[in-house]
Amino acid sequence: MLSVSFALNCGLFRTFMDAGKEGVYPEEGYRPMLEAFLGNPQVKFTLFFEGVTTKTLSTGHPEVVRLVKEGIRRGQFELGTYTYNHPVLTMLPYEDSKRQFAEGLKVDRDLWEVEPTGTMLPEAAWDPTTAQIMNELGLHWVLLGTRVYRQDFPSSRFAEMRRPFRLAGTNGAVVTALCHDTDHFEEDEPQFYLEGAVVQGAERNLEAFRRRVAWHIEQGSCAMVTKNDGEFLYECSLARKYGRGWEREGFTAHLGESVPELVAEGKAELSTALAGYAQTEGVQFRTVGEIVRENPPAGEPIVLRASAQGYREWFEGSEKVAALWEEARNEIKAARYALLVASKAGLSTEQAEELLEGAWLKLLEAEISTGRRACAHPAGKASRIIRSLELALQARQLAQEAAEAIGG
Repeated sequence: MLSVSFALNCGLFRTFMDAGKEGVYPEEGYRPMLEAFLGNPQVKFTLFFEGVTTKTLSTGHPEVVRLVKEGIRRGQFELGTYTYNHPVLTMLPYEDSKRQFAEGLKVDRDLWEVEPTGTMLPEAAWDPTTAQIMNELGLHWVLLGTRVYRQDFPSSRFAEMRRPFRLAGTNGAVVTALCHDTDHFEEDEPQFYLEGAVVQGAERNLEAFRRRVAWHIEQGSCAMVTKNDGEFLYECSLARKYGRGWEREGFTAHLGESVPELVAEGKAELSTALAGYAQTEGVQFRTVGEIVRENPPAGEPIVLRASAQGYREWFEGSEKVAALWEEARNEIKAARYALLVASKAGLSTEQAEELLEGAWLKLLEAEISTGRRACAHPAGKASRIIRSLELALQARQLAQEAAEAIGG
C-alpha cells in the first residue's frame, strides 16, 4: 500500500506580489482551498504556515483560521512549522536561524494550539546545522526536495528517496528526513502536480495522479509526497485569465486582482479531483508526520551538503539588503552586551530588553527570502526589496534605542 500525502507551504508575502496587495490570498486562495480539502475528508494534508502569515490571518481572516483548526481537530490536517518569515537559512548566522524556528513555533502554538514535530525548509535551504537546531527545539522530521538529495547522491535508486531516512548534522544531531516529489522529475517519470486540477481540469489531473501512483508502486516507493504552494488555487485561477507564464507580461503582472468566479470554478475542479484521488486503489492517505512515524528509518545517517533553491539568485543585486541585515545584527549584539553589563551592575533593563526583543522580531521579518530574490528575479517586485530594507532599518533603530534605554 502506497502512502500518499500532500504538503502545502503557505506564505502571503511573495516575490511576484507587490507589497500591500496580499489581502486577496486568504479569501480567494486559502479559504476555498481549505473548503475543498475539508469536503474530501479521506484525503490528508500537511500545512506549513510562516509565522508572520499566521499572525496576519489571526487578525483579519477568522474563517480561514476556523477552517484550519477544523481540519486539525478532525485529524485530516497536520501542522508543520515553517519558520517565522521564510528566510534562506543557509545564509543566516546560527542564532538567526534558530530564532526563525523558535519564533515560528511560538506562533504555531499560540494560534493553532499545536506542537509541530517537523518542518519544511524555505527555498529548500538545508545545511547540517539545521539538524542541531531541530534537535534543540524538539523537531524530529524534515521534508526535503528531491534535488537536495540528488546533489550528493545522484545515482541513488528512486525508492531510496521515497522512504524516511536518517540525516546527520553538527554535534551529533540526527533527524528523520523524507523527500517530496515536486522539485525534480526525470525524463521518463510521469509528472503530477496538485495545481493541475485547476490548470488542466479534474479529469486530466486525476489521470496524471493515477499514472504517478502507478509509477511509485512500480518503483517500490514507501511514500508519494506532493508539495505545492498554498496560494496555488488563486494563482492558477488568475493564470487561466492571463496566461501561464511566470514572466512580467504574464499573469504575475495582475497578482492582487480579485477573480472570485474563476476561483469558484477552480475550487469545483479541485474538489472533483480530490474525490477521484480518494477512490484510487492501492493508496492510503497520510500526513507527512504519520508517514515518518509509521515507517521508522533504518541504517546509518547520511550527510547532505548545504543547498538552496536557485542559490545564485540570493546574491545578485541584494548586497544592500544583506549589508543592512548585518548592520542590524551588529547593533543588536552591541545592545545585548550592554544589557548584560548593565544587569550585572544592578541597573534597570526591563524597557531595554523589550526594545531589544522588538529589534529581533523586525530583523527576522526583514530576513524574508523575497527581499533578496526580488533583486534578481525578472518578475520580482521592488516593493519587496524596499520592505526588507525598511524592516532592517527599524531593527537597527530599535537596537540603538534599547542600548540608550538602559537604566531608564
